[in-house]
Amino acid sequence: MKVLGSGSYGKVFLAENKEDRSMKIAIKVMNKLQMSDEDLLGLRREVTIMQQVDHPNIVKYFETYDDKKYIYLCMELCSGGDLFKKITDRGKPMSEKEVSIIMEKLLKALQHCHSQGIIHRDIKPENIVYGKEDEIKFIDFGFAVISKKKKANLDV
Repeated sequence: MKVLGSGSYGKVFLAENKEDRSMKIAIKVMNKLQMSDEDLLGLRREVTIMQQVDHPNIVKYFETYDDKKYIYLCMELCSGGDLFKKITDRGKPMSEKEVSIIMEKLLKALQHCHSQGIIHRDIKPENIVYGKEDEIKFIDFGFAVISKKKKANLDV
């Protein structure tokens, strides 16, 4: 429907479900021809990680499609902007209560990730966004890894 943002390998689009036009999602479209084998491997790792995390404060992953040229990641739409923009646009500091509410949600999301053996490794205000009803969510698991200890347990 429209471009929501862009990055190194592609763009994020607003889209709607064909069967249910009221359901809006975000689709991250990346050009595989511009990505190295290492980048593609990292993207596969990111998708695997996003499939494992299911938490109200982590962006929800739906599915992936690909063709010869592009990879399409379908995810929950978080149209409320990122935390960095919220902080810089408001013109005054957040109250201690506001910060404590945000931190509690983010720490619960991180605790969930860590319980799955997932380490985000790119925590910054730009990777924290607002979804429906101002719910705060982590995004961008591109640098995330599964801990070696967890990998060892999964291999058994």
